[in-house]
Amino acid sequence: MGDPGSETGGRDSNIERSVSSGKQGGWPMEGSARRKVLWVAAAMVAGMTGAGHAGQVRAWGSDAKGQVASAPAGDNFVAVAAGDAHGLALRSDGTIVAWGQNNYGQCTVPPGIYAAIAAGADFSLAIRTGGRLVAWGRDSDGQVSHVPAGDDFVAVEGGESFAVALRQDSSLAAWGSDRWGQVSGMPKDKGFRAIGAGDCHAVALRSDGSLASWGYWAATTGMPRDRTLMAVSAGGNFCVALRNDGSLAWWGDDSGGYGVSRIPAGNDYLAVAAGYLHGLALQKNGSLVGWGAGMDSSGPPHWGQARPPAGRNYAAVACGLHFSLALTATAERDGPPGSSLRPVYRFSCPNRQWCFHTIDPGERDKLIRHSPELWTYEGPVFRAAETPSVPGLAPVYRFWSAAAGHFYTIDANEKDILIARYPHVWTFEGVAFYACPQDYPAPATKPVYRFRRLKDDSFLYTIDAEQARRLATPPSLTYAFEGVAYYAWE
Repeated sequence: MGDPGSETGGRDSNIERSVSSGKQGGWPMEGSARRKVLWVAAAMVAGMTGAGHAGQVRAWGSDAKGQVASAPAGDNFVAVAAGDAHGLALRSDGTIVAWGQNNYGQCTVPPGIYAAIAAGADFSLAIRTGGRLVAWGRDSDGQVSHVPAGDDFVAVEGGESFAVALRQDSSLAAWGSDRWGQVSGMPKDKGFRAIGAGDCHAVALRSDGSLASWGYWAATTGMPRDRTLMAVSAGGNFCVALRNDGSLAWWGDDSGGYGVSRIPAGNDYLAVAAGYLHGLALQKNGSLVGWGAGMDSSGPPHWGQARPPAGRNYAAVACGLHFSLALTATAERDGPPGSSLRPVYRFSCPNRQWCFHTIDPGERDKLIRHSPELWTYEGPVFRAAETPSVPGLAPVYRFWSAAAGHFYTIDANEKDILIARYPHVWTFEGVAFYACPQDYPAPATKPVYRFRRLKDDSFLYTIDAEQARRLATPPSLTYAFEGVAYYAWE
């Protein structure tokens, strides 16, 4: 170790939309430059770098334009996005397949290798592996032709006829229709780590867990004001969010009586997606729960879009107008046998308020014997695997910085960028242990939360949900909540 001591038609209003879902987080700062680079959303091509889990595309709901029956076969997809009546799926090799309605060319994908995808109502969006935005399809309001320049984009979302994107420096960009202020009302500051685009409104999640929302007023009404949010998605005239305790939040307009406000109870959710009049949430056991329009197939707008096929092998979800998409793994999720799990030990450095984790008893004993004045042993804090004993486990990588201590990430894309761009700040130390990725937890696992200390950009990791709640809730001004780092066993 590096010296620890030193997704058409049927709309009933002019507020139209589409959304894709994602996962976000934060990057370590680079020394004095303090340029924050954000974790790529779930649509990012984790599979290209070995992180994330390729799977099969599932589709259900309205098939008016073939958006269900024409879903692609194969098991090498890492992300999905749903428009009004077209779908997009990103393969692990960075190529995109599109299907469904193509009246505006929204399924005519430009050649290239991509890292992220998103779908607007009748247009499509993607981010090339170099960080440049690409759009195609309907261009009624410049949502395709006015894409902002730059090669620093890490996330993008499409609405009815506008779009919003997130840059590496945590600032936002918006373009297209501004009828309801969904472009001009965009916050101009930085500090954002997740975004969502509804019909004519948008939402952005700040790194401290608070929200900003703008555009069509009814869709932003009742937005939570606390700092406990870790993921967001925007629907037709509403939004849904995931709290850091695994519960769901809702706000916006449900005056049509379709039940978009009836979010499911519980606190075992990992991801959430909002459609035009329905929502879906991914549970920790790999199953999906739906609500709103489409709980049955009784006729428009009820096409069964909120009634997902049974199963416990879902890994990602996206909602369109009257249909839904998901990725499923090839098998239901199992964890490693208990006998293959080992305790992960934690040390704290009182002088710097840093923390260090190791699964290696020898490394533990060495610190206890030789560096007791620098490192205080706190004991085992959770369990992980020493080897990838079952499919689905992923390596947690360890880095060391003399200015910020140790940093751990399960995101191979994040690891590769740190190695390539910031070798002068972060020293790569290898694989610390094996755990479950944020979008693919095993049964009986719990989230390990990641926080960044504002004073020195060091990092704290905890499986203790109560500690995480305290740190993420005002008046705490010491740490910025950066989401779930990975899943481990108590």
